[in-house]
Amino acid sequence: MKTSVVGLAGGVNVIPLYPGYKPGYKALLEYHGKKSIEYVLDALAKAKNVGKIIIIGAKELKPYVKRYPLLESKGTHTPDITMALDYFKNEKEVLFTSSDIPLIKPDAFDEFIARSRKVNADIKMAIVHKKDDPYNATKAFNPSGNDSWAHGNLVMVKTDFPREKLKLMESFYGVRKQGPLSIAKVVGLQFLLFYLFKAVLTHTATVEDIAARVSARFSVKLAPVHCTHVESALDVDDPPDYELAKRVLG
Repeated sequence: MKTSVVGLAGGVNVIPLYPGYKPGYKALLEYHGKKSIEYVLDALAKAKNVGKIIIIGAKELKPYVKRYPLLESKGTHTPDITMALDYFKNEKEVLFTSSDIPLIKPDAFDEFIARSRKVNADIKMAIVHKKDDPYNATKAFNPSGNDSWAHGNLVMVKTDFPREKLKLMESFYGVRKQGPLSIAKVVGLQFLLFYLFKAVLTHTATVEDIAARVSARFSVKLAPVHCTHVESALDVDDPPDYELAKRVLG
């Protein structure tokens, strides 16, 4: 059994990554003559557990995704995810991946899909660990006891996931870097206090603890899927991310 995949490719990076950089689509960042999305699609094509593939993004991506259907992005996560879930409505679940993780390998997709099949949840998110990082990446990992973890850009979602809850969860994603009051309005004061004390201050919250709290807050079942391939978390947002990808792919 193979899993269908949606490549989300509408993101724009406005942070200067190198001298002369102009803001553009993350999927079209170039490394040694090859676009980021091409690296991701090559890995997907070689993955044993991957079935159908579609891309959601701008029309400018068309020359680089010729083999796959390109659905035009609506500009925000909720309508794009809804469009993808409707596209694959006859399937049980679908895998979402970002298109700015050029270091991703076929094994990363296969591992996540295989491990996800053993987990029953509405949303399953890849979690990777600093101890498995061979690149000494500067990406922020969340300390938790003797461990540090980060979320990978691989998410499995059931196609019958309630559409009305997508917008609520997107609002949580949108305020995650804003002040405590903005966050509290979305997640509630109790969750905010838990996160600040357990995750930020004392580093005693596990990723399972956080997933359980988010699940309860939004009345969904969110589950972490622990993986060993850190490349899924190495999306390119800042100059060090770009330099790392360029060096490794060179």
